[in-house]
Amino acid sequence: MNKRLKAFILIIGSQLFMSCSSHDSASGPIALPHHWICDNGVSVDWLFEDSASTKMQLRIDDTNKHYILYKIYVTEKGTLFSNGELAFRLQEQSGLLFWANNDDIIGNHCTGN
Repeated sequence: MNKRLKAFILIIGSQLFMSCSSHDSASGPIALPHHWICDNGVSVDWLFEDSASTKMQLRIDDTNKHYILYKIYVTEKGTLFSNGELAFRLQEQSGLLFWANNDDIIGNHCTGN
């Protein structure tokens, strides 16, 4: 293959990869089956993406941005999911949502309705 063809394939491939890996949806919010409200009014929509419950999709306050979180560990305080930016701890039928880098709480006592 010549250099131009390789460069063209690389550019098209990287653009395709970037468009597929985007977490923002231009068509509007996607309905997620678990809709919880936190004690401060923050809305959290989430679902498990696999049958083993090791990966979850989460959205805050009906925005178009979806976060993909992974199970980190399980303790008596609940199961922690995070992607390094956002963290969500589930304990029974309640959740705690916070920014992972500084532990700032986004929503506490989040429960389903």
